[in-house]
Amino acid sequence: MDKNHGNINDQEGKVYTTKPKKNLALGDAMRHIGNIVNAGKGAPSQQFNDPISKEEEKYQQRKAERQLDAENARKAAEIGLKEKAYEADRQYKLFLMAMKNDAAGLNRDKFEYKKRKDDRDFEYRQGKDARDFEEKKRHNLVSEGQGAQRIGISQYNATHKGSGKSGKSGSGSSAKYWFEDKNGKMHYQPNKTMW
Repeated sequence: MDKNHGNINDQEGKVYTTKPKKNLALGDAMRHIGNIVNAGKGAPSQQFNDPISKEEEKYQQRKAERQLDAENARKAAEIGLKEKAYEADRQYKLFLMAMKNDAAGLNRDKFEYKKRKDDRDFEYRQGKDARDFEEKKRHNLVSEGQGAQRIGISQYNATHKGSGKSGKSGSGSSAKYWFEDKNGKMHYQPNKTMW
């Protein structure tokens, strides 16, 4: 017996049927001898079926059945393999489609994220520009106010106070002057002429 398939292969099948064939042939020979003996005594001759050919037919029938079973098993295995290959291919294509959908979703998510980030950055820059403008405007107002205060103090000092150099001898005027240049800007100029 073949351990893998549970079938009798050709060689084992022949060995399996050889001993019964010998027994059948011996029995057939004994019947023929008995037929000859009985025919010699005047009995009618008997017809016998050939048991060896019957056994050979059974053997060939079993062999054909085994071959048919093996062929059917091979075809079933091939169909099973084709079905499994088809199913694996279908699963692979579904996997690829899912990957593409995931990639498209990821790209869409990246685009949405970048768009939201750009919008937030734009709003922040707009707000920052407005805040910077307001800060600069406030700073300029403070600077102009401080500058006007300094000018006022300087003018007051120039008109109400002396040179602050008491006790020194020398000629020249110690008055301080404010004058307007050709562009209309006010400038402070102490008079330092020595003659």
